[in-house]
Amino acid sequence: MLDRGRCLETLRNCKTLGAAREIHLEIKRVVGASDDVFLYNKVIEMYGRVGSASDAQETFASLGSSGNVFSWVLLMSAYAKAGHLEIVKTLYDQMPQRDMVSFSLILVAFLDNDDLCAAEEVFSDMPDKDIVCCTSMIAAFARVGNFPRAHHIFEEMPQRDLVAWNSMLAAFAGEDVGFAQEFFEKLPEWNLVSWNLLLDMYAQNRDFISALRLFEAMPERNLMSWTSILIAADNNSRVAKEIFDRMPQHDLVSWNALLNANAQAGNLCELRELFDRMPWRDLISWNVVLGSMVNGHEAAELFHSMPCHDSYSWSSILAVHSRNGNLQKAQQIFYQIPEWNLVLCNAMLAGFVQAGEPSIAKNFFDSMVAIDLVSWNAVLAAYAQMGDLEVTKSTFDRMPERDSISWTCMLSSYACVGEIEDAQRIFYTMPHRSSISWNAMLAAYARNGYMRNALCLFERIPYSFLGVAEWSAVLAWCWSNGESRGIFENLFASMALTVLRDESSFTSAIISCSHEGDVYSGRCYFQSMIQDYNICPGIQHYSCMVDLLARGGYFGMAQELIETMPYEPNSEGWMSLLGASCRSPDADSFKEKSFRAVESVNAGAAYVVLGNALKA
Repeated sequence: MLDRGRCLETLRNCKTLGAAREIHLEIKRVVGASDDVFLYNKVIEMYGRVGSASDAQETFASLGSSGNVFSWVLLMSAYAKAGHLEIVKTLYDQMPQRDMVSFSLILVAFLDNDDLCAAEEVFSDMPDKDIVCCTSMIAAFARVGNFPRAHHIFEEMPQRDLVAWNSMLAAFAGEDVGFAQEFFEKLPEWNLVSWNLLLDMYAQNRDFISALRLFEAMPERNLMSWTSILIAADNNSRVAKEIFDRMPQHDLVSWNALLNANAQAGNLCELRELFDRMPWRDLISWNVVLGSMVNGHEAAELFHSMPCHDSYSWSSILAVHSRNGNLQKAQQIFYQIPEWNLVLCNAMLAGFVQAGEPSIAKNFFDSMVAIDLVSWNAVLAAYAQMGDLEVTKSTFDRMPERDSISWTCMLSSYACVGEIEDAQRIFYTMPHRSSISWNAMLAAYARNGYMRNALCLFERIPYSFLGVAEWSAVLAWCWSNGESRGIFENLFASMALTVLRDESSFTSAIISCSHEGDVYSGRCYFQSMIQDYNICPGIQHYSCMVDLLARGGYFGMAQELIETMPYEPNSEGWMSLLGASCRSPDADSFKEKSFRAVESVNAGAAYVVLGNALKA
C-alpha cells in the first residue's frame, strides 16, 4: 500500500534525476497513471524541477486522455525551464483547453525566458487579464525599454492595485526622471516601495539634493532607503561617511557604497582603512579598491591576494600598469590571462592609449579579431592624442556607430587646436549629450579664453549633470580668468541649490575674495565652510586665508594664522605674507620674519619673491 502523504513529500524534496527515477519507478509499481492523475502530475513537476523534460514528456504521455490542464501546464513548464521554448509554443497551440491558471503559468514561463513575443501572444489570447498578469507584462516591457507598450497596458487595465502603480513608476524611473516625478504624484497612495523607487532613481542619477529632500520627507525608511541616499552621495565622501554613520544597520551594499565614495574622492588611505574594517567583502569590494590604486607594486600585491578575478579585475591591473607607463608589465599580464574576451582586449587597447603609445594602440586595434564601440572610441582617442586632426576626423566618419564618448572625443580634438566653431558644431550636432559632453564644451570655451560663452553654456547644463566637480571647475575658471566678483557670487550662491559645496569650491571662493581684496566675504566663506558645511579646512584653505589677510593689509592676523593653524606651516603661506609685506612701507617686521621663514625652506624662492616685490 502506497503511503500517499509520504510519497508527495518525497516528490517535493527530490533534488536529483537518479532519485526522481527511483521514486517514479516505485509509484508505477503501486498505482497506474490513469488511477491517480494528481500524483502523476506531481511526478511531471518533479522531473521539470530536476531538469529532465524528456522524462516529464514520457510521464505525460502515460496519462493518455486522463491528463488535465495542469498536466499540460506542468509539461510546458518543464520544457521552459530546460530552455526549449519552441516545444513550449507547440504544446501551447495543441492544448485542448485553457484556464486562467494555465494562461498565467505559461505567461510567466515565457517571461522568465525573456521571450516577450511569445508572452505577448499568450497575453493577447487571455480572455480575462488579471492584475498579476498585467503587472508582469508591464515589468517585462519596461525591462527591454518598451515604455510606450508598458504604459498602454497600464492604461488598459480595468483595475489597478499599488503593485501595478509601482511597476509603472519603476518603468518611468528608469527612463524619464521628469515623468517619473509627475507619475509619483499621481499615485493613489504611497508605500515604502513607492518612496524607495523614486529615491533610487535620484541615486542612480547622482541627484543628491533631490534625493535628500525626498529622503527627509519619507514617513518611514528601511535599509534600502538608507543605501540609496548613501549611493546618491558617492561624489562627496564626507557626506557619505555622515550618512553611513547614521544608518541603523549596514549590509554589504552599503559598505561597498561608502567604499566607492572614497574611491571617487581619491581618499586612498581612508579607502584602504575602510576596506580592512569591512566585516565581509565580495568581488565588488576588491575591485573598487583595485580600480582606485595608482601604485603598480601595491596594486599587484592586492591583485594576487584577491580570492578570485573577473574581467574588471584584470582590466584594472592592466590600467594601473599602463597609467604608470609600465607597458611591458601590462602586456605580460595580458598574455597571462586564461581567456581573452572583448572587454580585456579593449582594456589593453585603452592601456596603450593611456601610456601615450597611439601607434601601438592603432596596430593592436587592427589585429583585434572582434571590435565594438569601445574599441573604436579607444582608437579614436589614440588618433586625437597624436594630434592628427584629419585622421581623427576620418576615423570618426568611418565609425559604424557612435555614442556621446565618440562625439566628445571629436569635440575635444577640435578644441585642442583652437577650432572652437567646429567644436561647437559637433556639440550641437550630438544626438545625445552626456555630462562628459557638456563638460568638454565648457572646458573648450574656458581654455580658449571664451569665458562668457562658458558661463552662458554653464547656465544651460541640466541640473542632473551638475556635480560638485563641475561647479568647482567653473568657479576656478572664473577667478583665474578675472571674471567680475558679481558673476562669481551668483554662481557660488546657485551652487548651494543643486549640490553640496566641497573643499575645492570654498578654495575658489576664498581665492576670488583675495583677488578682489574683500577680506570680510573671504572670512565669511571660511567660517561658513566650518560651521554650515562641517568641512575641516585643509592647509590649502589656510594658505588662501593668509594670502587674503596679507593682501588686505592685515599682516598681524596673517602671521598669527600661519603660526596657529593645525598644520606644519609651509612656504606658500609665508611667501604670501612676504609678497604682500614687501609692497607695504609699514610692514618691515613682517617682511623680515616671513623672508627668514621662506629662506629656511627655499632660499631661491625667497629672493625671487623679494626681487619681484621691489620691482613692482
